[in-house]
Amino acid sequence: MCMAENFTDAPWRQGALGNQQKGIEMIAVTRSCSKCGNEKTLTDFYRAGLQCRKCVSSVKAVYRAANSEKISASKAKWRSANKEKVSASGKSYRAKNAESIAFKNKAYAKANPEKISAMGARYRANNPERVARKAAMNAGMAPDWLVAYRLTMYSKILKPKDVPVALIETRRSVILLKRLIRGTNNEKR
Repeated sequence: MCMAENFTDAPWRQGALGNQQKGIEMIAVTRSCSKCGNEKTLTDFYRAGLQCRKCVSSVKAVYRAANSEKISASKAKWRSANKEKVSASGKSYRAKNAESIAFKNKAYAKANPEKISAMGARYRANNPERVARKAAMNAGMAPDWLVAYRLTMYSKILKPKDVPVALIETRRSVILLKRLIRGTNNEKR
């Protein structure tokens, strides 16, 4: 091992070079990687490793490329055994990154209108009952609670229970009028 320059606040974890306290002047020590043979400081190695970080990552990359199916199967098995963790993690991620996800989805939809159209057609073909139920709701047969929810879903002040029945009926009429207008516009084309 060769002695190198002094570091006052070395990035090593406490105990990497014995039981030294953080803040005490430490001497950076180098060692040779057993794979590439280059002299590197201890920060370039994992805590108890003989190979440098670059060599370890290249070995892992080769392994991942050679065993991709095995790794995929192992991950799928773990996900199926830990559905609750996966679901909670996904919900947490979507909650934290809602704006960026919406932005990316909008950009993708704008760049790939044919794919979005094909996905919609596939969904409608595979789920005719759901499509019919949604069409019935949009046609004005939506229950009061749903119309009230749609009226208040972007409001931070108003709650669905606070919406008067007259407003719900008015909104239902607006939905019907929009459908009629859309239908007449489609007939003209």
